[in-house]
Amino acid sequence: MHQISQEELNELSVSDLVERMDALLQRSRRERYAPLPKGFPAESLVGQIITTKKVSVFSDTIQKRIAHIAFAYLVELELNHVSGGFANALLYNSDYDEQTSWLSPTFRLRDGAIRQYEIVSSRIAMEIFMDLLHCIETGDRLKSRRSKLKRFRQWLVDAGNPFYYFAHVLLEAYRFDRNIRTPEIHGTPRLPKKLLLLQHPSHEELNDAHYLSNILSSCWAPLLDLLNNERPSYMQISDTEEEWFSIYMTGSEADISEKLSVMFEDIE
Repeated sequence: MHQISQEELNELSVSDLVERMDALLQRSRRERYAPLPKGFPAESLVGQIITTKKVSVFSDTIQKRIAHIAFAYLVELELNHVSGGFANALLYNSDYDEQTSWLSPTFRLRDGAIRQYEIVSSRIAMEIFMDLLHCIETGDRLKSRRSKLKRFRQWLVDAGNPFYYFAHVLLEAYRFDRNIRTPEIHGTPRLPKKLLLLQHPSHEELNDAHYLSNILSSCWAPLLDLLNNERPSYMQISDTEEEWFSIYMTGSEADISEKLSVMFEDIE
């Protein structure tokens, strides 16, 4: 591929823009994973969104706007995957030892740097995902003076909203924001105390930074279903939200509205 100017980018047709976006995503994945491992997940591409029944009928201007947001979302998820590659190269390599590596301050600082990035990156991806859904439905990004999560909840949690399927994702984003992201961003990270203790982290501690990005990665397929006027018959949820999936699949509009209200009644 070759470099282009901002003016040339602006002048690209929808099809040429999407082709360039998807080519960059595919090339990046080939460069990092070639040959692709057996069973490698199906690729998520911007073109899949643009060619859906709902989006394909929009004007070129709106399609371009959606394409840029979808591309930003997929790039953010790719950045999160790249940070996982850093962890494998710097931490979980041939020198890794289950008993001694966590006793090294340098090892823990490297782990902490990657962990903090993954937390922030996951939250950025959620911000873009909210914009993507809102833009597909309204033609523009979600605007909020303060809490974007709160504004998104007000918009999403309505049985008349075509994307209320993703209520469980919003709920997990709230939990992630309160329990993991907020302490890191507002000056009370776990790392200093964990460094003093030098204890081996639990399985939960090793994986909590990935929680939101894993959920977001599972949103692409059901989003495509919804944009093709199909009702997803699957949902990646925690055990505590199994009732939501059951009501989503079989409940009436009144049942769904009531459950949505209950899910977020303790969320400010």
